[in-house]
This record gives sequence, structure tokens and C-alpha cells, in this order.
Amino acid sequence: MGRFLRLIFPLALGVGVAGVVLVGCQKKVALGTAQSITGLASAGPIVAGTVNVYALKTDGTRGTLLDTEMTDATGTFTLSVAPQSGPVEVSITGGVYLEESQGVYLPMGDHELRLWLPSTANLTSLTVTPLTELAVNRVQKLSRSANLATNIQGVNTLMATAAGLQTILSPPADPTKTLSDPASDAAKYALLLAGISQYAHDHSLADSFEVMDALITDFQNDGMFDGKDGQTPLTFPSTSATVPPSLWQSGLAASMTTFANGSHGTQVGFDPSKSPVLVSNPASLPCSSGQALCGGFCIDVTSDTNNCGSCGAVCNLSQAVAACSSGTCAVSSCQTGFGNCDNTASNGCETSLTTDLSNCGSCGNACPSYSHASAACNNGSCGIGTCSAGYANCDNNPSNGCEISVTSDPQNCGSCGNHCSAQNGTAACVSSNCTIASCNPGYGDCNQLAADGCETSLQFDAANCGSCGNACPSVNNGNAHCTNGNCGYACNFGYADCDANPTNGCEVNTQSNPSHCGSCGHACANGLNCISGNCQ
Repeated sequence: MGRFLRLIFPLALGVGVAGVVLVGCQKKVALGTAQSITGLASAGPIVAGTVNVYALKTDGTRGTLLDTEMTDATGTFTLSVAPQSGPVEVSITGGVYLEESQGVYLPMGDHELRLWLPSTANLTSLTVTPLTELAVNRVQKLSRSANLATNIQGVNTLMATAAGLQTILSPPADPTKTLSDPASDAAKYALLLAGISQYAHDHSLADSFEVMDALITDFQNDGMFDGKDGQTPLTFPSTSATVPPSLWQSGLAASMTTFANGSHGTQVGFDPSKSPVLVSNPASLPCSSGQALCGGFCIDVTSDTNNCGSCGAVCNLSQAVAACSSGTCAVSSCQTGFGNCDNTASNGCETSLTTDLSNCGSCGNACPSYSHASAACNNGSCGIGTCSAGYANCDNNPSNGCEISVTSDPQNCGSCGNHCSAQNGTAACVSSNCTIASCNPGYGDCNQLAADGCETSLQFDAANCGSCGNACPSVNNGNAHCTNGNCGYACNFGYADCDANPTNGCEVNTQSNPSHCGSCGHACANGLNCISGNCQ
């Protein structure tokens, strides 16, 4: 950690860090619904440290970067990440940390403290300390064929047992402030971290991280503290002194007593009689009530979702965030758009609230029936699915269903808004097609085309006189016509109908007929001829 470059910030414990500038950092935006988690980084308190959160792959390597934050002047930070059902890592690098035995802040240098968690389910706070780094190194030495989340849960519990704490995940007390309860787990946690710093000071080591490096190497391979790496005795690099086998127990116990009885320890209220009881071989202890020995670890099978009720019983619920309650898998929460509507945990959140007609938007919210239509649940809202054949929802109001018969409504014939109209008549809709219901008096739909309505005038059309198809007959030497619906005719020039018989039309040529010269009945005198309608 840059042991030869010791940037010391003179500081009385209990006063803010002088000369340390907190610089903003680029932050990864959490996808989905963000989960807010408060955290503390302490070796003592780590100031201006970079906090990175990663999803962990099944082999324990880093996956997606979920969030980046920075610790404040008290070592605290707030994470914003999407809920993670699998293991995650919280890493602290950079910044400065409080070397409690000396009352100074030293640079973190190239050291890193990590915390591994089996998931972030129901997590609201966390702590990253040298003890969580000890646990991470132990997990990394375990078999990769085992369930990573189970190993993490087991080692975190094992580390708490070794440290004489209920958990290593809850924050230690602030060593710069007066303690509210010296017997609390938080006070014991803080005293143990201070004891590590005190041990480094009392034995002229470079810093507390030199003690931590020895403890990590001691613990990581066999899960016990005996001053050895396997069978090889350990030494401190800065002094070449042998790491005593009793470092974890009597060594740190003595250092915690020294710190607690010192001027600062007594000032804030540390009580050496309340020091945590450290255990060198925590795996040798029997499991507590509610725990089972799973993969060499005492696991709380009443609440562990990877060992719920028994070892290896994983709570893996469909579309749900699982929980383990009293050794039974339960639904903690459902994924967006799903619900546990049958209140049965074994099938998870089985119901799609976005599409289920009986549970649309929420469990028990059944969509109503609609007139001439089927119901549908679209994105959690009830509405019309499909209209019955021959009907349509033309007013876009689901409450009255598909209210229009498009087979017979002339305003919506065949489809909404298709208006039937008829020139000189009244339109109708028959079998979804526009037709003519009736024609106005004097008009007829003689071409049987609805598009042009009642196109024919029966009053004056010689081809349809009085009715469609009633054609006025042709006239000899004249022209047929229709007047007021009755057929008639007019003679060509020079011809006349002198016998009033329409069958022979305009039978007389008044230009040459001496009996009808110029007009019917005008006869020329004897001996005269009719020429051009004149007697001569």
C-alpha cells in the first residue's frame, strides 16, 4: 500500500479529514428498479475511497460493473443498483484510512478491501472491512464446483464466529465518537479493527495492512488461524519476525486491551472487558440452533435461500425474488408484471398481470365482459380484445363493447366510418355492403350500382320511362320521348301522324301527300299536286 511513501495527515481523532479533497467520479446507472443500499468502508474509516460494485460470475470473477460511488469524510457511501439475485462484490480502493493506533490518516495505496455477498435481496446496508476481505480470500480458495452463493454465506458466517461477532456485515461503531454501548456488536467490531492497528504499532510493523496480509495468508487455505501458510510458518516482511500462532487470539486480545486502556480508547468509552472473544478454528465449533453444516459451513437453514430447510435446497421461484422464512421458501417480491395470485410459493409469481383476464394489473382484478366482443388484458389494463363477426367498436369506448353492426349500419358499413349515401334516394347497408334502400319519386336505380345512387330520371328517360327498363318504342318517321313518366313521340319535319295510330307512327308525308298537304286533313283541289307542303 505504498509503505515507503507515508502521507500522514495530522489529525485529532474526532475531527474531519483535513486536506483531503473528495473528487466526483463517473457513476454507472443502475438498470431497472434501483435498490438503495447504505454502506461503510472502515479499516478505520476510509475517506475519499472509490467504491465499485460488480456482479460476480459463477467462477467468482467480476462481471458487469453495477455502480461506482465514493466514500465521504466518515467512510460512508450510498449505492444505487438494480436488485441482484446472484452474488455481488463491493470493492474499496484509493483514498486514505484512519490508522487508529496513531490517530493519523494514511494512504490506501494499492490495497483493496472487498465484500462478497450471496445477493442483494432485502439488503439495505453493508460494511466493507478487513474482516470482509479475509472472508473473500477464503472463498476464493474453496472449490469452484460448489455453489458460490453458499460458499459466500458460509464463510461470512464463519468469519463472524472467528471474530466473536454476530455478523461482519453490520457496520462497526465510529471509533472517533463516544460509544453508546461498549458491549454492542458494533463496539466490539470497532475495537477489533483498532486492535489490528494497535498490534502493528506495538510490534513496529509498517501498518495495520501488514497484519492483515499475514492474517489473510494464515486463514485463506484452511479456514483457521495458526500462524502458518499450510505447514510453512509466516513472517512479517518489514521486521522478518515470525507471525505467532496465537496472533489472532491472544495477540489481538492484548492489543485490543492496550487500545481500550489508552487515552483515546478510554475517552470514547471502549471497555477491554467487552472485547470480542476470538476463535482460531471456528469450523470446529458445533452449529447453532437453526443452522446445519453445509459444505463445511454452519448455514442458517431457516433463512438462507440457497439452503432453505436443508443443505442445497435452493429457493428458485419463477418470476420472483425468493426468500427463506422459517426454513420454507417464500415469495419476497415479484418481478414487474407478475403476481403471486394463488398465494402459493412453489410456483413463484405464476400470473402475468399484463395479460391475465382474471388478474389484470393486480391479483383478483378480473376484466368485465363486453357486448359483441371478447375481453383482453393489455399491459395490465382491461379492454376489448376482438369484436364478434359483423361488429366493431366505432366509438372507442370499451364500456359499451363493439356497439356497431357493420353489416347493417349505413353510417359504418363494413368498417367504422364507411358512410353509405345515395343520390336521389335513401342508402342502406346489407351484408356490410352499401346498397339502395329506396329511390325518391321520379328516380330509379336502373344500373343496379349503389355508387351512383338513383341515377335515372323516370320522368324523362325514354329508355326508362316511368320505371326502369320501360323503353319508349321507336316511331316511324319520328322520335320517341318520355314526359312525366309517359311515353310519347314527335314527328320528323315533313311527317305527321294523321290517323292517330301510334303503331304506324308518322305515316303521312305532308310534303307530298295531296290529302294532307302541309298538315293532316289539308287536301289539295282536284288537279293540284302537293309540292313541298303546298298545293300547286
